[in-house]
Parts: sequence; structure tokens; C-alpha cells
Amino acid sequence: MNEQELGSQIARHLERGVDQLKPGMLYRLQSARRNALEKYHPKASGWAWGGSVSWSGSMLSVKFLLPLAVLLAGLGGAIYWQNLQQSSDFAEIDLHLLTDDLPINAYLDKDFEAWLNRS
Repeated sequence: MNEQELGSQIARHLERGVDQLKPGMLYRLQSARRNALEKYHPKASGWAWGGSVSWSGSMLSVKFLLPLAVLLAGLGGAIYWQNLQQSSDFAEIDLHLLTDDLPINAYLDKDFEAWLNRS
């Protein structure tokens, strides 16, 4: 038995039971149903922030935008700092390679000159 069949059986059973109710009881049930339906206000679907606030315009408030701005600024700052560190590391490596002090004999060595020409 699937969900629809079960629902149909329950509905048939309830409809048979309604016929056996006294008229006063039936009127009170109908009145209670109407009152419940009048008071029922479906919640807006969507994401909520702090309870029942939905995307319907009130989300675009300081409660939402300020943390988002702080998060984006922090993320941007971290990426910027990481790029600065990486650039600094590359510059330091280049500096050490270019200013490496070799003994004067290395520059005068014929084998060293041949090695440089091959490279």
C-alpha cells in the first residue's frame, strides 16, 4: 500500500464518520476549520536569517550585508596578502641568485666559462 492509497482510505473513513456526527458538532467543526484557515498565513519560502525573515527584501539589511561585507573583505585581504608573500619570496630568490658571490677564480676558470656557454 502506497501513501496515496493510505490517504484515500483515511479520507473515506473520515467521510463516513462525518455522516454520523450530530448537527451541532458538525457546525462547530466547520467553524473551527474556517477560523483556522483564516488565521493561517503560510511562511515565505527561502532562506531565513534569525527566525522567520525571508528573502523578501528584509534580508537586505545590516544583519545580512554587514557580515557578508566583513567576510568578503577578509577573503580579499587574505588573497592579497598571500600574493604579496609569494611575490616577495620570488624576489628574494632572484636576489640571491643574481648577487651570489662566486670566487674570482671561478670566473677565470676555462671550464666554468665552457659550462656557462653550454647552459
